[in-house]
Amino acid sequence: GMVRGRSFDPSHQDYRYIEQAAVDLIWRSTAMAWEPEGELAQFVAGPTRGASRTVIPRVGQQAFKGLLLTAYKRTCAITGSHITPTLDAAHIRPVEHDGEHRLDNGLLLRTDVHRLFDAGLLGVDGHHRLQVSPHIRKLWGNGKEFYERQGEVIGLPDRRVARPHKDFLDWHMSEVFKSA
Repeated sequence: GMVRGRSFDPSHQDYRYIEQAAVDLIWRSTAMAWEPEGELAQFVAGPTRGASRTVIPRVGQQAFKGLLLTAYKRTCAITGSHITPTLDAAHIRPVEHDGEHRLDNGLLLRTDVHRLFDAGLLGVDGHHRLQVSPHIRKLWGNGKEFYERQGEVIGLPDRRVARPHKDFLDWHMSEVFKSA
């Protein structure tokens, strides 16, 4: 059978071996570009650091994520995935558009799904049904996992007050979602 929940502490002797094997795999898969002289390219040219800048921390983001993880039972509302490190606290109406860190203004989404949602390629209507933009199919010729769920009610918190509010969902569908 499969070993579940096994992890290595960085001080564990096998950790270095696994880490090195992963680095070797990544190296082999990315070092395929050949220089004109026939030499294997060993680096990406250019600077490795950009200009320093001031970062304004998002106050309340961790608490917001904690609330969503609990309300959604650590499960992506759209895909049902429950691999916690891949789950994000997504705002339906973003903070930069007067959204708040409110449970009913959030969805727990897998990272890639969060990006699609923010880009308006996925949406959730006022009845909590998944809406999929035709742009996914038009641009990339896929999106099967989403089109199969089109029109289905997403995974919702048990408590009604924790569920996405219709006003926020309607805002996202009219302002962000790409319907055509």
